Amino acid sequence: MAGGPIAGILIAVVGASQVLLVDAATFALSAALLTLLVPRAVRAADEPAPARYLAQLREGFAFIRHDPLIRAIVVMVLFTNMLDGAFSTVILPVYADRVLDSAVALGLMVGVFGVGAMTGAIVYGAIGPRLPRYVTYAVAFLVAGAPRLFILAAFPVLPVVLVSLGLFAVAAGAINPILSNVEYERVPVGMRGRVFGAITAGVFCAIPLGGLLAGDLLELVGLRTTLLYLGVGYLLATLSPFIVPAWRQMDATPPARVSA
Repeated sequence: MAGGPIAGILIAVVGASQVLLVDAATFALSAALLTLLVPRAVRAADEPAPARYLAQLREGFAFIRHDPLIRAIVVMVLFTNMLDGAFSTVILPVYADRVLDSAVALGLMVGVFGVGAMTGAIVYGAIGPRLPRYVTYAVAFLVAGAPRLFILAAFPVLPVVLVSLGLFAVAAGAINPILSNVEYERVPVGMRGRVFGAITAGVFCAIPLGGLLAGDLLELVGLRTTLLYLGVGYLLATLSPFIVPAWRQMDATPPARVSA
């Protein structure tokens, strides 16, 4: 929330190369804090040695393949993460440069989206247990995804951009808490490490492709049409919970599982 606005202001004041030095210094500080303050994990003498990484990863993907809801989550979020990667790493900087002509505007957009998402997560934490998870998730993703892209394609003024991004981010704040609850309920304790690792690998693997896709589209069709294409893609992805029957298992009592 603070990093984006601070970076935008510093770029406007002292220039991008100096801000990179500040950013590098914060990474060095983070590494020093981890080294000095976080104790090393020590494996007990009677604890079995961990299995080989690739074997664990195969077990994680096998679990995903045989659980329809977890499989639907990975497929949908893989696609939306690809589009979000395109939006955050390529589209937003280009939009701030070509439409708003301001690094500060880019920082404000990033910060506003963070504030909105945090607000949405807090609100969901307060009222979420009383809401049906399936409907809440489906509607939140539908609202948080495509509409912001369609609004940006109209090239509105900065205040309209900030308000719309903030409001849609509030809806996005409910998405990850719901997904985390579902995953913890459905994955046995003894398999969580390997399954969660496989889920993370699955949903993150297409993010670099999003940046490549956005760059090519910008060169071929321009910014406005690229936003419209991404919006249509996001809309199709967020219609998945309304079409695929597995998503309705979100509100079902998860099957009893024993720890692997």
